[in-house]
Amino acid sequence: MIETHKDLEKLVYTPLEYRFKRMVDQTWADLVYGGLWHEPLREELDSLIKSMNRWVSGVVKVKVFGGLTILGRESPYASYSKDLVDYVSGWYPSEEEARGFIRMHVLHSLMAYRARHKA
Repeated sequence: MIETHKDLEKLVYTPLEYRFKRMVDQTWADLVYGGLWHEPLREELDSLIKSMNRWVSGVVKVKVFGGLTILGRESPYASYSKDLVDYVSGWYPSEEEARGFIRMHVLHSLMAYRARHKA
C-alpha cells in the first residue's frame, strides 16, 4: 500500500512538492524512530502531511506476483497531462519559443493548481 500511495504522489504533486514531501517524510521518520513522538515539530509535520495528502487520490493498477509491479495510475488531481507532453524535434530557441519553455517549466504547477481549484 505504501508503494501505491507514493506512486500517486508522483502523479499528483509537482516535482517541487514531491521532493519536499520526501524530505518531510524522512524528517518525520527520524523523529519517530528517535523516540521524539512528543516533539512539536512532529505534530507540525503531521498537519503538513495531512494537508498535502488531501490531493493524493486516485486509482493505481498493480500486479502482485513475485513482488509488486505498478501497471498504471490515474487521479483527478494529476499534475500531468498526456496531451501536453509531446516533444517537437528540431527545437531552436527563439523569443516565442523561450516563452513557451517558461510556460512548460511551470506547467506542473499550473496543472496542479487548476485541478485543485476547479470550483
